[in-house]
Amino acid sequence: MEEAENNGTPFDEYKKMLQAKLKAHIPSTVTTRVFGYSRFSTLGQHESSIERQETSIRAYANRENLTIDRLYADRGVSGALSERAELDKMIAACGEIVGSRRIIVIVESMDRLVRSIDAFAAIHTALAKVGAVVHEAHRGEMDDFQGPIQAAFAAADRNRIVQRLNAGKRQLVARGGYMGPLPTGYRRDGTGMLAVDPESSKLVIELFERRAEGETISSIVKDLNERGVPAPKSKYWHRSTVSRLLTNTIYIGLTARRPNG
Repeated sequence: MEEAENNGTPFDEYKKMLQAKLKAHIPSTVTTRVFGYSRFSTLGQHESSIERQETSIRAYANRENLTIDRLYADRGVSGALSERAELDKMIAACGEIVGSRRIIVIVESMDRLVRSIDAFAAIHTALAKVGAVVHEAHRGEMDDFQGPIQAAFAAADRNRIVQRLNAGKRQLVARGGYMGPLPTGYRRDGTGMLAVDPESSKLVIELFERRAEGETISSIVKDLNERGVPAPKSKYWHRSTVSRLLTNTIYIGLTARRPNG
C-alpha cells in the first residue's frame, strides 16, 4: 500500500515559526574577549619578568587562536594583595563588556595572579561576577577545583621566598651592611655596604655647616628650591626633608636595627 505524502501538520508550521522568532533574538556568534595579566613583586623581580610573562601569554593566545584585546601589568606589587591598580582596571573593563560574550583572562601561571589564599578568594569572586575565566599559559583553563590548589602552592612558594630574603637581610646586617633607603650622600658599594658618594655628599656637608652656623631650616629650604637643587624624593625641598636629613643618625655612624635582628 502506497504511503500518503506527509505535508506536515499545523503544529509543524507553528514550530518552524517559533524557531525563526527565537533565532532572530539569539546572537549567531558569541564574542570572545581576551585580556592578559602580568605582575612582578619587589621580591627580586624586575621589568624583564613582565616581558617574559607577556611572551608566554601571546604564545598561548596564538596556540588557541585567540586575539588579545589588551595586556595589563602590575609592577612592584605583591601577589598577596587583592587590590592592585592594573588588575582593578582589567576587572572593570571586563564588567563593561555587554552582549553575548566569553571573557578569558590569560596569566603565565597562577602565582602571577595570586600569592595568598585570601587574595585568590577575593579575585576569583570579582572575576566570576564579570563572567571571566582564567587560563594559565602552561595549563589552559583553570576550573574551580584546580584554582584553589594552585593558589595554595603559590602562597607556600611566596612564604619560602620571604624566608630566604629575610635570612639574607639578617646575614647582611650581621656583616655590618646597611638595610633601608639609600641616604643622600651615599652609594652602595656592591657588597651591601655604604660608601660616600663624592658628588651628593657635598650637599650633605653644606646643609650641616649652614645649620651649625645658625641658619634656619626655612631659610635653607627656600635657598635650595630657588637654586633648583634636586630634592631626594620629591620635586621640592620641604622643612621635613631637611629635618630628616639633619637628624639621620647614619651621618654620625649609627644605624637602626630591630631588636630581633
